[in-house]
Amino acid sequence: MEQKPNGDSALPAEINDVNQMSLLDLVDLLEKGEVNPDVLSKDTQVGCVSVLLERGFSYLEIAKIIHKNERTVYRYLKEVRQENWVMSGPDFQHATIQDAIKCLDRQSARLLKFSHAPLMPLSERVRSIFAACQIKKYKIDFLTKLGYLSEDCAGYSNPFEAGDVIHTPPPSAAVDTFDLLKAELQNKK
Repeated sequence: MEQKPNGDSALPAEINDVNQMSLLDLVDLLEKGEVNPDVLSKDTQVGCVSVLLERGFSYLEIAKIIHKNERTVYRYLKEVRQENWVMSGPDFQHATIQDAIKCLDRQSARLLKFSHAPLMPLSERVRSIFAACQIKKYKIDFLTKLGYLSEDCAGYSNPFEAGDVIHTPPPSAAVDTFDLLKAELQNKK
């Protein structure tokens, strides 16, 4: 690549602003020495430093690539760590558990909806109901291990029976459908 009079690297014509480039592409160009790091914004330099560190470069090598002092590299990485810091308090734990439970409920509901699709083969409908039951059972075991439910809940053979304990209405229609589909499958054999 040719050098501009002010010392900046000339970039391909399709790249107008190096600060708008993909970070990975920019780091590749920095490694090759095709971009002058002095023209990059501080935020872009911080992102490049974290990518270079992930690629296995030492702090000294990163400092040479971005034309900064090694202490600046330490400072940039400290900023990245502070941005990514997660406070692990009771509110965070509660929110995380709620998200996990909502995800399990969505998966189970999606499978039960799938089990009522008229064009699905019978075996797939039975599998989806069984998988939904397994998710419900996993949810009960999960909440029991965390101490939200008593040990009595973990012993249920049919996870829908434990629905009352976890304050969700048991989908009795799905259990009835499961029994009907199972009987229908056995009759076809």
